[in-house]
This record gives sequence, C-alpha cells and structure tokens, in this order.
Amino acid sequence: MRVNQLSLLILLLLLSSQVIAQDEPAEVTETPMPPITITIWWPDSFARVNDSEINPILIDQANDFLENNPNILFDHRLKPVGQTGGIMSTLRTASNVARGALPTLTLVRRQDLLFAQSSNYLQSLEGFPSSIQGDLNNALQLGQVNEVLYGVPYLLELQHMVYRPTENINYENWTFDSVLARDEAFTFPAGRINSLNDVLALQYIASAGIDDTGLVLNQSALANVFEFYENATDNELITGASLNYTSPSNYLIDFNNGDINTALFSSSTYLSLYATNNTLAMASIPTETGEPITFMNGWMWVMVTPSSEEQEVALDYLTWIMNTERQAEVAAEVLMLPSREGAFELGLANDIPAQPYLDLLDNALMPLTDSEIGTIGRLIQTNFASILTLESSAEEAIEAIINSVSE
Repeated sequence: MRVNQLSLLILLLLLSSQVIAQDEPAEVTETPMPPITITIWWPDSFARVNDSEINPILIDQANDFLENNPNILFDHRLKPVGQTGGIMSTLRTASNVARGALPTLTLVRRQDLLFAQSSNYLQSLEGFPSSIQGDLNNALQLGQVNEVLYGVPYLLELQHMVYRPTENINYENWTFDSVLARDEAFTFPAGRINSLNDVLALQYIASAGIDDTGLVLNQSALANVFEFYENATDNELITGASLNYTSPSNYLIDFNNGDINTALFSSSTYLSLYATNNTLAMASIPTETGEPITFMNGWMWVMVTPSSEEQEVALDYLTWIMNTERQAEVAAEVLMLPSREGAFELGLANDIPAQPYLDLLDNALMPLTDSEIGTIGRLIQTNFASILTLESSAEEAIEAIINSVSE
C-alpha cells in the first residue's frame, strides 16, 4: 500500500512539473527591422566645379541626420539635368516600367515640377511643417500647383541688373526716365525664338500687361515699354546686337573685361562676381515706375516614392535639411539664395548684403508658361526686335501688333 502511495505521489509531482514548465513563456528572439532606404537624386549642379561627386556638405548633413535615425540608409545619386539619363527622363521611364527604381526625393525646377505633377509622378507635401512654409513667404508658390504643395522651395535664383557704379552718378532710381537720363548703355538677353525674353516680359507686366490668364493686349503698356526702347536705341544705350544674346553667359566675358558695364545676370552669377569685385552693385530691371520686379526660379524638393514608410522618413529629412542654419550653409556653398527668410538673416555667400534680395524676393513673380506668354507675347518680341534694329518706330510696332491680333 505504501509503495503504491509513493508511486502515486511521484507521478503527481511529475505531472505538476510538466504543467509548470508549459506555463513558463518561451524565450522570444527579436527580429531586427530592416533599414529604410531613402534614395535621393541630386542634380549634377550640386557637384563641386570640375568634380563628379556630390557636394560633401550635402553628404555631411545627411550623415548628421542618420545619427538620430539609425534605422535609415541613404542612397545618393548624381543625375544630369535636361538630357537622356537625367532626372526627368528617368522619371518618365521608371514611372512606366520600373516603379521600384523611383527615388524617394529629388530636386527639380519649376517647369519640371509642373510637368511631373501633371504626369502624376509626385506626392503631395501638405504634411510639411506649416512653420517652415510660413518662413518661405513669397517663394512658397514656386512649389504649389492649384494651391496644393508638391515642392518645397530649397534654393532660389532671381534675375536683376548688375553694374559698375560711376562716380558722381545717382543710381538710386531705375525708372525708364532715370535710365535714359543717366545715358549709360545696358545689356540683357534680348533674343528669344518664338517666345518672349524675360526682361521685356517683366517690363510689360509692370505696366499692367497681364491678367489671370496671361499676357493681354494693352496699348498703354505697349507704349510705355516700346517708347522707352525707341529712346534707348536713339541714344545708343542698346542696339540690335542684344538680339544675338539669348543668355547672360553670351556676354559674361565682355562684362568681366569691362566692355559692358551694366547687364542682366542671375543672382548666382552676381554672387560669384562679387567674390572678386565687391564694388559691383545690383538693381532691379528698369520699369516705368522703378518698382522692384523679377522672375524667381530655383530648386524644389519633390517626393516621388509611393511608399508610405519612405514618405514618413522623407518628410522628417526635409524638415531637417530645411533648418535655417543648414540651408544657409548649402546656399553659400553653391552660390544660390536660400528660400527661408530666416536663412537670409544668417548671411549670404561672400557676405553680400541680404536686404536688396529680400526686397526683390517680396516682388518676385513666377516664371511664365508658354500658354501665359501666348500669341501676344510672341508678337511683342517680334516687334520689339524691329525697334532695336531700327526697322520700326514704337508707334509702328504697336500698330503691327494690333493689326495682327485683329486678323
């Protein structure tokens, strides 16, 4: 009997130990999350001069971001702009046949942003911090399409006059009358094939030659602009030779040699010129009233990836890199203007004064599209050219435009 009781006790103990063992949780082995790769396509203009590598400042800033985000990897790629194998051509190809090859982020200019958005290549950036959007002020519209944010303006370029001041001459005003009174020649890219040059477009817009649809026929605006050029050509302040220029690069050497003293350049060119000659001054283009006016353009961050994981990290990275100190550092390195007003306050490249650019940016306009230029713009360009070549008077040029529109 005792043996049986002992055997029963042993059996009960064995069974209870098995139950206890089953109740104990199994040891869990954690599986590490795979890293999220953020692919950035950098335009080749973000490489240093005569270098095929991405500017190291950009890489350093990305690496700083990784210090607080250990589960992120960056894949930086340098892409050409405006050619086969470049950003836009690769976007078109990959969007159709290899969506996995699309970048998380890239940088585009305004015209390419409009095309990419209309082609459904881009994701909305409406989740981007409103505090940074507010600091972009007038530049914010560069990244918007129908008031929806598709691009975050990063680095800007403005167009303006650059000149060598002559002693005892007042350059405070840049009205048409003031320019004629100073009697100093000026140069800009006056030539344009089947379109309208930017200076003439701005001068016409400043004289109320535009509405919500684009350029419109305004005889008063035409008279203001064409009579100025008639007087300027009569006084040999500008000649038909300017029609041979389609870009400021066409006359940069002549400007550097001192053969041209007043000319239109981009802000990037001026920042470069100022580094070796800080006596060069800047001004808005001449208009009837002399009020500042310019076209703005630049590089906008756009988000391409459809991956929600990548999008979340991309927004964090954009917030990081758009910090005013980081943006000011990059802008100074690549000789461009920062998009954030707070970054202007930290200084521009080569210690150039910031306030004239802030004033100009407050009055900056979006680049005109081909549809906004329209037939009116092309007619203005054609008949403007006839004034510079002395083939037509201002009155005859205006009449020719009116007759063409009436046909």
